[in-house]
Amino acid sequence: MLKEFYSELNELLIYKIKKNSKAYVEIKQLLINLNTKIIHIDNDINKRPQVSDTSYINLKMETSVYKTLVSLKNELNIKTMSELLRLFESYYKEECVISNLSVIEPIDISKDIKLALNRTNYYLCSCNEKTQKIIYKIEDIIIFNDIEYLDLNKFNELEKFGELFLFSSNYTLNDVNEFFTIYREGLKNESRFLK
Repeated sequence: MLKEFYSELNELLIYKIKKNSKAYVEIKQLLINLNTKIIHIDNDINKRPQVSDTSYINLKMETSVYKTLVSLKNELNIKTMSELLRLFESYYKEECVISNLSVIEPIDISKDIKLALNRTNYYLCSCNEKTQKIIYKIEDIIIFNDIEYLDLNKFNELEKFGELFLFSSNYTLNDVNEFFTIYREGLKNESRFLK
């Protein structure tokens, strides 16, 4: 905020005030003092020892937003702005993100298909009573409160062998073709034992 104030005062000095006036000299001196204080504050921030999980960043925001945040922080009796932002983060995670996710549930597939997919990069599950078989990668898993979730909005639906499959967008077209080849082998083995 000091830097913004400094810039505005400097513009005022350059464009609005006559150079030979007393106001010009006083504002120029104020700018010099202000600039040294800004440099001193920047140096203090840069010299501050870094605590393991604490660091400082230069965050730009509108003054009205900052005033609203400070007011909210005071209303909620929160000590620091960091705590307020952590509160927003946890609320956002719980209310906005987690509510849109689907819990990973085990899927009932044949032993032959399980064996065919064993030691591959394909993981099958179902979610929230969906009829599709969901194929995901480990990096698709979102863990919150020790519960595993998937964001099904990032999955693509395909139909094959009379079944619906949801594939993670992390799979390539070659991966999908490889999965269907492996899955088909599992189906063939299953049908041999049924005959």
